[in-house]
Amino acid sequence: MLAIAATLLPIFLLIGVGALAVKTQLMPSSAVPAIGKLVLYLALPALIFNNLRTIELNSVIEPYFLMAYGLGGLFVLIIGFSLSFLWLKSGVIPASIHALGMSTPNSVFIGYPIVMLTFHTPLAAGLTMVLLVENLLILPIVLLLLEYGSAQKHHNLSKTLLNIAKRIATNPLIIAIFLGLLWASLHLPMPEPIAKTLGMLGNATVALALIFIGASLASNKFSPPNQALSMVLLGKLFLHPLIVALLVGLLPDFDHQLQLAVILFAAIPMMSIYPIIGEHYGMRIFCTNTLFITTLLSFFSLTLVIHGLL
Repeated sequence: MLAIAATLLPIFLLIGVGALAVKTQLMPSSAVPAIGKLVLYLALPALIFNNLRTIELNSVIEPYFLMAYGLGGLFVLIIGFSLSFLWLKSGVIPASIHALGMSTPNSVFIGYPIVMLTFHTPLAAGLTMVLLVENLLILPIVLLLLEYGSAQKHHNLSKTLLNIAKRIATNPLIIAIFLGLLWASLHLPMPEPIAKTLGMLGNATVALALIFIGASLASNKFSPPNQALSMVLLGKLFLHPLIVALLVGLLPDFDHQLQLAVILFAAIPMMSIYPIIGEHYGMRIFCTNTLFITTLLSFFSLTLVIHGLL
């Protein structure tokens, strides 16, 4: 439990820094959306590109790990979108945001440290495969849905499809995913000054995203949990790891540590840039509140999952 607390504490400290900056007027609340844009258009694309461009696909692939994590995330995404769209009567954009929160963990900044602390080994291959699934399967599907929802105001089908294509082609996250995969497949060299610049931008992602969360909490009225928030919270902390665990049990055996690690990765709360993406589609307050509460409660849910695995 102390190891989990030590991993989560810096997250809440940075959230507190963002809230304090707004409360003390060190940073005006009007600057909060600008921080979100900085992460979405610069820091996060740099992080995604850097994660993908150095991947050696042939040396880190465990097919059954990919199947368990990929199918698990896809099932949760479909369940989350369907429940939101059909049960909560949400539109395409809210349903996509709800599904994203349920299916994509903070694998780099929370998941990887907790996996290392739990199994006393880096398991870099596990993190690489998780990033592949998130960046090449789950995130692109959600972004496609979000862009479709944004383009629905055009009633003409051809105009709608054209608008979706334009928005996807100019989406910085999609561009970063495509370029990173292309770079890795072609084994292209990267000039050292550019590599360092991209690394510095990518390293700033988590700090800026967490400060953004704190600033958003301080500049917006905190909303008590509702049906949508509760659904996303339960989906992320319990449904996602449960489905992945079931898939691990159904698939042929593979490395035991990787079997446990893939379940633990799925139990991690949603990624820290969740409110950044929500900001871009008009759902910052919901995403900020959901991320904060889910991350807070994950201290207890992760403790249960780890005790169940070991």
